[in-house]
Amino acid sequence: MSLLQLLDRAQTHQVLQTLIPLAQRIRVEVAWARDSSDIAALLLAHRHRVERLVLGQSFGATSQTLLHAWQDHPGFWVVPNRAHGVYHPKVYRLDGSGWRVLIVGSANLTHAGLNPGLRGNVEAGLMLVQGVLPSALHATLHPPIGLLQAQETAVSDSVFAQLDGLLESPHVQAYRPSQAYVLACQRVDDLPPTWRSLATLGLTALLKGQAPQTPLADLRGCDWDGFVTGLMERVLSQPKAWTDRMRVLETARAFWDQSPQPLLSLSAPERLALTGIHRHMPGQPGVDWWLFGRIVPVRIPLYHDLAHPGITPALRQLSHALLQIPRQGEVSALHHAAFWRGYQQAGGRSLGLATRLLMLRRPDVFVALSQANVAGLGRLLGWSRRPKTAAAQWTEVVVRVQGWQNAWAAPGADDPPGLAQIWAGRAALLDMMCWAPQPARAASSTRG
Repeated sequence: MSLLQLLDRAQTHQVLQTLIPLAQRIRVEVAWARDSSDIAALLLAHRHRVERLVLGQSFGATSQTLLHAWQDHPGFWVVPNRAHGVYHPKVYRLDGSGWRVLIVGSANLTHAGLNPGLRGNVEAGLMLVQGVLPSALHATLHPPIGLLQAQETAVSDSVFAQLDGLLESPHVQAYRPSQAYVLACQRVDDLPPTWRSLATLGLTALLKGQAPQTPLADLRGCDWDGFVTGLMERVLSQPKAWTDRMRVLETARAFWDQSPQPLLSLSAPERLALTGIHRHMPGQPGVDWWLFGRIVPVRIPLYHDLAHPGITPALRQLSHALLQIPRQGEVSALHHAAFWRGYQQAGGRSLGLATRLLMLRRPDVFVALSQANVAGLGRLLGWSRRPKTAAAQWTEVVVRVQGWQNAWAAPGADDPPGLAQIWAGRAALLDMMCWAPQPARAASSTRG
């Protein structure tokens, strides 16, 4: 006997609930699973029957507790998220004594996808049956919802074999969960929802059994997916530093949107935080504004102008210098040179302060240079020596970063929204990749 039937959410739940305890071999491959699902709990109770369980990690939606529970099972695999595209099948296969059932549909292993009650997702699944089903299931095969009625059909063994071949991809076979991976997932859950999905990209190396972070030298010249993955690996080890950096970039962008010359419209404490002299921005007590480089006011003549409650001529000149950098489109060497002329005329001498201001103006083009990131940037960009002049900053940093990133394609409308924010700050966020803690003495002597 062969049977083809369309199932809704409740019917799919009924079939799985009835057949899992009776099956001899079970294979499940879904985009994600939650421990709130009673079917997930039933699978766990019959784990000795499970030959293969493959869970995706897209959108950070798979429960940590399930990762823990299945971690040591020989047939358990985890497929990490990717910048473009996700692992998305929903396939349930159960083999019993004299029968085989295959369900291919839309329902994930979650309470919303497999809820027997009235509340839940609208789901549809196509059930293919070969052989004689247990009598316990007959009651669940009432006429299905939809246009397709239960009907006899010829199903060959090749259908099941073809499905196995389709899902036995190298991408799936590459990833086995580890204790380090499961623990890192806890850090993902600590992130705001916007970043949970993308942060799962950083779990790839842990799933492969490699070092927690890809070496900087391996990221040099990588493509967009490689950059985002490498960035997310750093996020896993420094989740707060990541959310703080994104808050700094978001706040700076809002300042530019509100005023073409924010240095003239902000209060003195706001200017001092924006430029990295003060650690905290008014109204943001928990955000560390020393990220992207701490600027110590020693030997910075502009400090008194930035701290002045009014608007000094030097502050006006500094603000005018920043206007030489366009907010959109190409930034040329001429734009950069015009900024530096104005910066020096305003009394600016610090390379660190200048690069921080440039980064805040155009985070897609400039990375701020600081004591905490220059060593890493040197390894990433292949410097022969640390840039100490405006010309060297342009050729050794900006040109090299642009040459690397020009080959990247901007995220599309269908990509996770967090990718657009990373794209807007793709140069500035090199600081996240290259930042390293500094000894207290070294930090106190920073000249910005």
